[in-house]
Amino acid sequence: MSFFGNESLLVLPKFNSGLTFSLLKKQLNWKQNQLKLFGRTHNEPRLTAWFGPKYSYSSITWESSPFPEFLKMALDKVSDAADFNFNAALINYYRDGSDSMGWHSDDEKEIDQSCIASLSFGEERRFLLRNKQELKLKKEFLLKDNDLLLMNNLQKNWQHSIPKTTRPLSGRINITFRRITD
Repeated sequence: MSFFGNESLLVLPKFNSGLTFSLLKKQLNWKQNQLKLFGRTHNEPRLTAWFGPKYSYSSITWESSPFPEFLKMALDKVSDAADFNFNAALINYYRDGSDSMGWHSDDEKEIDQSCIASLSFGEERRFLLRNKQELKLKKEFLLKDNDLLLMNNLQKNWQHSIPKTTRPLSGRINITFRRITD
């Protein structure tokens, strides 16, 4: 799906990364970070893990961490599918419908924003996308188990989120592949 000029979003269903929800849940060392928002400290509404060069967002800093072999193989497959050389992965574990990700862009200065890939496992969740200028909902997608989402040149003008829901849901793990340049 193309938006404007070179901005595009593509969903590749049932992408074969060699990973599963169960494997990721068991093998990764999950952490619940704390965020500072408006002078107050809050637990991040999800669990996370990081692999790649040192990276910071919001009030969180991740030290450099090498990829385990099982995750490196998936990194290579996603890099091939996107025709882009990723070197980092932020992994989010949404334990149920109350875990979420608010509106944001992956636009930190150390990220090459030309391509971000997102690989989903487990429960399907709503993925929302809105234009930063209009701030009203523009697109909604249901990301399912093994869906690979490629966001090309979207971070400058668009925001995305995974909203909370009261619907009973089981867990979802999402790997966001990036290239850290700085």
